[in-house]
Amino acid sequence: MARPLALILAALVLGGCSDYALHAGFESNPPVLDLDDEEADEPTPDPVDDDEPEAVTCEDIGTVALDWYANEPFAAMDDPSDGAGIPFHAPAFDAVGFAGIDLPDTATPAGFDRAYLGEFELTDLPPSLWVTVQSDDGLWLWINGEFFGHWGGEWQQEGCVNDEANCGEYVLVEPVDIAPLLVEGWNVVAARVSNPFMNTWFDVATECID
Repeated sequence: MARPLALILAALVLGGCSDYALHAGFESNPPVLDLDDEEADEPTPDPVDDDEPEAVTCEDIGTVALDWYANEPFAAMDDPSDGAGIPFHAPAFDAVGFAGIDLPDTATPAGFDRAYLGEFELTDLPPSLWVTVQSDDGLWLWINGEFFGHWGGEWQQEGCVNDEANCGEYVLVEPVDIAPLLVEGWNVVAARVSNPFMNTWFDVATECID
């Protein structure tokens, strides 16, 4: 009787182990993982866009030449305006009475001011467009209607800009970058120069810099 009992106990032990193994998830024939299917389910990286446009350079822009216009010298303190009261430096200004000129300009009599408009067209925006100004005396500058700066003397007061040769008082101004205010299409640089006495002068130079 001992031998059959031992066989029965051994069968019960083995059955228990088998039952535990099934509940623990270890089947006699576990599924084989398909690595190819797992890789196929992974997200595909976005393709590299090779069609992005290249950055515009100064070689693309070329020389930026302005066409300059000016009104007749005037003695008023206020800025010139058109028939609708729009000041000369505003984009909607009607430039009747402004005639084409060449720079440098030396035609403003003592005791008068003169207003200038410089127009140019851009098909692409430059990385930087540096402007150097020179005047006798005080100078006010606007870019596309936005006031950009004033240098030199106040209205009808001495104080030249980048012109120490003919001025008792002057200020040296580094080139300024006007690129942030430019647009594709037509752009306008507006300037006013005040000449309290003696000599007069106004000149502008532009340079694109990468």
